[in-house]
This record gives sequence, structure tokens and C-alpha cells, in this order.
Amino acid sequence: MSKDKLTGLYILWILVLIIELGWLLAVATSTYDTGILAFIITLIAVTIAIGAAGLILLSKYID
Repeated sequence: MSKDKLTGLYILWILVLIIELGWLLAVATSTYDTGILAFIITLIAVTIAIGAAGLILLSKYID
């Protein structure tokens, strides 16, 4: 994998996190159900963990 592709994946990962944080903000500032809030927080945590691990593993295979 080239460095440009890895950079593209990193930018995509950050974009997904920004969207999820915006969703969290929208839900937290309105009337919300605790289950939905827990789901969003769990989703963000999983996205961070899997994205970071994936980027670390992919960075080992840069040409």
C-alpha cells in the first residue's frame, strides 16, 4: 500500500469520526434516549479502536 492511500484512509477515518461526533452532539443537545446515547458512544469508541489498529497494521506494509 502506498503512503498516499494510507493518508486517504486516515482522512476518511477522521471524516467518519467527525460525523459521529456531530451525531453525538445533535443527540446530546436534544431530548434523547439513554440507549441511543450509549450506542453512539460505543460506536465512536469502536471506530477509534478499529481505525487506529487498522492504520497501524497498514502502515507496516507501506511500499
